[in-house]
Amino acid sequence: MAAKAAARGPVKVTGTLRMYVAAGKASPSPPLGPALGQRGVNIGQFCKDFNDRTKEIKEGVPIPVRMTINVSPHGRNWVWLTKSSSMQACTKVFVRCYLSFLLSPTAPLIS
Repeated sequence: MAAKAAARGPVKVTGTLRMYVAAGKASPSPPLGPALGQRGVNIGQFCKDFNDRTKEIKEGVPIPVRMTINVSPHGRNWVWLTKSSSMQACTKVFVRCYLSFLLSPTAPLIS
């Protein structure tokens, strides 16, 4: 196992990036595009992967993302993880639904 790792060469972690991205709305425009571009991440590929991974979540809900960027002799790669949505975002959706029910009891709960 160690021989395989030595054959690939040393891997250097160049940094981590923590950000909030709206579910289903990742785009290469600022502020996401420049933040990823400065670190050498393929912005288009990240946006496509993120939007595919978050398509079941209601669009626009802020999702915490943690990204680790690695540099090796074979090139730059990155790994990113999505965390669960913050309690503040969930509370905001609940309050919006509750208030819409109070104002119009015959209307559907989720708009």
